[in-house]
Amino acid sequence: GARLTELGKLLLTKYYEAAEKLGYPPASWRRVEKLSYDLVLTGSHDPLAERVVGLLSKDVKRIGVFWTGSMGGLASLILGDADLAGIHLYDPEGGYNLGYLRRFSVDVELVLIKGYLREMVMAMRPGINVASLEDLAEGLAGGELRIANRNRGSGTRIYLEYLLKSWGIEPKEVRGFETQYRTHYDTVSKVAQGRADVCLAPRYLAELYGLRSIHVTWEEYDFATLKQKTGKTAIKKFVRLLRGLEAEIGKTPGYRPSSEIGKIVE
Repeated sequence: GARLTELGKLLLTKYYEAAEKLGYPPASWRRVEKLSYDLVLTGSHDPLAERVVGLLSKDVKRIGVFWTGSMGGLASLILGDADLAGIHLYDPEGGYNLGYLRRFSVDVELVLIKGYLREMVMAMRPGINVASLEDLAEGLAGGELRIANRNRGSGTRIYLEYLLKSWGIEPKEVRGFETQYRTHYDTVSKVAQGRADVCLAPRYLAELYGLRSIHVTWEEYDFATLKQKTGKTAIKKFVRLLRGLEAEIGKTPGYRPSSEIGKIVE
């Protein structure tokens, strides 16, 4: 995603003002309005996070959402461009998320707001003859199967690379591995259309698209923020809402609430 800086907005507004004085451009051109957000969420794409934002928008009016991948979300926090980042970064030695936060917390202090567990599956196109992860690994290694992959810096891509290596497969040798899609909707739709054979995706979306799938793992989807922002009104409302959704999350296919949902971990 991309958005104008404050200077960019100012320059564009000045341009429109000057153009109007000169009688150009046509009156149908609209002047740029000053845009500011009460909350900016970035990071890893997730259907449940979209739902949470939708509910939050009833109480927090101006919310900006930019799906940049987990690593992009952390970078946005550090640069001061975001308030929250949805992340699910797997470290084989340290589990999910906290290890990455501590690695990034050099010049800024990052904290974690515990979220929920998300079931990840291998979603397969209709008619594909795969009965197990072993069959799938063999098909990927032999070049018979093409994968639809996420963008660099996404937690899903990082986990997929780990998974392939654990199967003894060099990721770059897998057909389709280097093709990048920014959201899970993109990868799952490509599989549903038959333009790819398989993708690593949330079970929720695999079922939404009517795809057969094989369970891979339950991952921890949490929200990172700067410690100094935990007192911000919009973030307090987000945490309160998240805690109140525990029962609803448990009823959503492919999701489970964390036992510490809404807890701030440093």
